[in-house]
Amino acid sequence: MAASQPPEADGRVPTLAFSIREFCDGNGISRSLYYEIRKAGSPSGAGSSPIG
Repeated sequence: MAASQPPEADGRVPTLAFSIREFCDGNGISRSLYYEIRKAGSPSGAGSSPIG
């Protein structure tokens, strides 16, 4: 059985958690739209959790 390869070709581990700003920038939405979507509820089951 071959050893598993890292998920990124350069060996970096992908980011699995984002700040709200990073998420919005990465998905091309405004923070106000993010909060509107969050208030309406997420049909996909995705959510956010407070950290720290």
